[in-house]
Amino acid sequence: MIGESHIESRRDIAMKTVVRFVVIVSVVLVAGGLWAQEEAPTEAQPAADDGVTVATITSYLEKMDYVYKVDKSGKVPEIELLMRGNNSNYDLRVFIDNPRKIVYTAVNRIMTVPNVHPRKCVLLQRLMELNWELLIGKYEWDKSDGEVRLSYTFSTENGLGYDAFAACFQLLVLTADRDYPKLMKLMWADVEEPAGSAPPAGNEPTTSSKTKETEPKEAAPPSQ
Repeated sequence: MIGESHIESRRDIAMKTVVRFVVIVSVVLVAGGLWAQEEAPTEAQPAADDGVTVATITSYLEKMDYVYKVDKSGKVPEIELLMRGNNSNYDLRVFIDNPRKIVYTAVNRIMTVPNVHPRKCVLLQRLMELNWELLIGKYEWDKSDGEVRLSYTFSTENGLGYDAFAACFQLLVLTADRDYPKLMKLMWADVEEPAGSAPPAGNEPTTSSKTKETEPKEAAPPSQ
């Protein structure tokens, strides 16, 4: 009897151990299922943010009372507009590149410095000196056609607010307008021109019926 009682006691202990193990495993599985349900995306979740769109930028331009033209024929949407400064008219472009999460803005064709221009080296050196001084924007030179532009690239990884866009966008024009007279003077310093002749075509954009010139809203930054 003692032997049988001892065996039954051991069986009871084993059964209790098995039951406890099953209970623990069940709790773990249930908890894991609840965690998976909380973490897994569902069809009811909202779609991912499409980022900064053409509508975003055009709404900002309209808020600043600028007239623009949208061109979607290229690889990325492009917005074009003209702005009038104190020293020249400026052709601005805004490219909304959502795949790369950037908005690229530029003052186009501030001047043209071809490879054969006798003052090319002096001008490019001056542009690099200006880049060193600038906090917003950079001067670029296209060696294929000599175009000089002033550009700034916004990262849209976390969106792009109106205040940041408006401040940088208008500062580009004010900076270009501030530097334009000195750059043109440097460009033609050693080139003889007939009295009263105008600078060569291409340095100032022309207006069209689809756009009008607008002025930046702030005073030009002090000369550096």
